[in-house]
Amino acid sequence: MYVSRLTFHTTPGKTQEVEQELLQLMRMVRRAGGVQPRVLRSHLASPGAPDVVFEQEVADLETLTTQITQVTEREDFQQWSSHMSGLLTQSPKREVYRMVE
Repeated sequence: MYVSRLTFHTTPGKTQEVEQELLQLMRMVRRAGGVQPRVLRSHLASPGAPDVVFEQEVADLETLTTQITQVTEREDFQQWSSHMSGLLTQSPKREVYRMVE
């Protein structure tokens, strides 16, 4: 099992708007078959840490790749992504972790 995380560094004053926009991404991921997508907002963090994190669990990397492709090829995602870029201080970064059980 894996956890995929997208980290977001928001423009000052835009964190709540980014949080709301990520709820739209959550719906897109669910439509593509994503399991347990969630949005995490930083409460306490070290300097330089992201303000908001989008994460989801996936059984394997092939499933993740398929879901990413299904989401990013959609026109509504393209529009969403264009809007989001104006709310961020840097491009989102993806991290994928293998869960150790």
